Amino acid sequence: MAADWFRSVLLKTGDRALEASASRRLAGQLARRTLALAGVLTAYHFVLAWLMRHAGLVLGVVRPGTKVYRPVPLYSEIELPGRVNLGLPAAIAVLVGFWRWFASVAWNPRRLRRGFVPVAMAWYVGLACLVAMIDGGPSRLWRPYKNLHATDYIGAVGRVESVRGFLADHNALQPTLPLHCRTHPPGGILFLWAVDRLVWPGAPAAALATILAAALAVPAVHGLAREVGSRRTARLATVLFILAPDVLLFTATSMEAVFMVPMVWTFYWLFRARRQRPVVLGAAGGLAASAAALMTFSVAWLAIWAVVLAALTAMVDRRRLRNTVVALTSAAAVSLAFYVLLWAWSGYNLLAVFATAIGQHAEIMEGGNQATVGQYLHLVVANPVAFFTGTGVVLAVLWAGRTWKDVRGSFPRTLAGRQWHPAGALLNLSFLGALVIVVFAPLYTLEVERIWIFLVPLVAIAATRELESEPVAHDDTPGPAVRMTFLLLAGQAVLMEALLDTLW
Repeated sequence: MAADWFRSVLLKTGDRALEASASRRLAGQLARRTLALAGVLTAYHFVLAWLMRHAGLVLGVVRPGTKVYRPVPLYSEIELPGRVNLGLPAAIAVLVGFWRWFASVAWNPRRLRRGFVPVAMAWYVGLACLVAMIDGGPSRLWRPYKNLHATDYIGAVGRVESVRGFLADHNALQPTLPLHCRTHPPGGILFLWAVDRLVWPGAPAAALATILAAALAVPAVHGLAREVGSRRTARLATVLFILAPDVLLFTATSMEAVFMVPMVWTFYWLFRARRQRPVVLGAAGGLAASAAALMTFSVAWLAIWAVVLAALTAMVDRRRLRNTVVALTSAAAVSLAFYVLLWAWSGYNLLAVFATAIGQHAEIMEGGNQATVGQYLHLVVANPVAFFTGTGVVLAVLWAGRTWKDVRGSFPRTLAGRQWHPAGALLNLSFLGALVIVVFAPLYTLEVERIWIFLVPLVAIAATRELESEPVAHDDTPGPAVRMTFLLLAGQAVLMEALLDTLW
């Protein structure tokens, strides 16, 4: 008996050593691939910059003769630190604290059975504030709201006398509003108007309200990840979402952080409705989508994604097809009813506002749209490059690896055997399908590292599924690949905030 026990201990010790060694090799491989992709993206940047300088390439508002072409395809300016301040060490300190909390408490569900989501929301708010302060202190939080009255939503707050009247007159007012308001629905203006009237006027209150509102996306990210995996899957995906560079860079300074919230909740409610209560949860998704459509016309993403999800469900997961169709039908009916009632109450015409926005967009982007085959092809490449660069190079590497496995394993599903997970694969492949459609349409002319932040949870969840293939020597602490991912994400976010001015 003693000999058998001793042999089992040796075998377990050997297995743990092998798993630890394999995990370290995976972390090293992940680091090498991330650095290689970063090198490719850097080379691509220099190619685009050269074409803009010497061949007159114009992509949207990114064009020769302007400062913003320098870090293309990202829409930002290179801004080296002018002086040393306490923002950088403070941000690094809170990132270290975030890791210690996650690694010692949140990684192990037995240690934190409840309360993960509210604590994660608090960390999210703190990180967004401190990272934004890296290059200039607290004033950087509200600088865009203070300095961009002529072009952004806060500059239109004074045009609102009443919600009903503003909605009724919005289509007529649209061409006279600040630049970015002309291509968007009125929701962003009304959000800042509500903050001005109900909380406090001015840029600091607007910035703080933006950050706190953006934190409401965290529960939806956690819930969506829980639909495709374990409690640990949900926690790791939430952490990766919070650390994504574009999320940290834009949460404190851009209204896209507010626009993201109803978009992510729509993904969550509609995907969960495939499993249970399709009518009720579909209706909730419809209401969330309706709120999103009041803020951004990127809500078209949701419609494209829903169609792709239904088609994929019909092909590889037919047992969920009925619930999926019922949920999407319920969502569409609620959204239609919402806008009919809104029109009856205020006269707000969503289709008319959309048509005006299209015209305004064409005018603003004149010469930089898909006017030539060359511009079209450049945008087909540049849009996803900008998005995945902003999302995090390491997350792009992990997402690509998981997506390749999902594609191989889904058609036919028997090829993947036990590795094929219907919910996770369908969520990721529906995102991939919608991404391909949007990119090749194309519907965007750069700036997507900011505009598409509502898609970051889908990338983070797929990346988490890829990390879960890591051999784990023990359950108490994250493995080397998870630690490497955290380090690379945090490092990229700090470097981008310190070296780039993202304007918002």
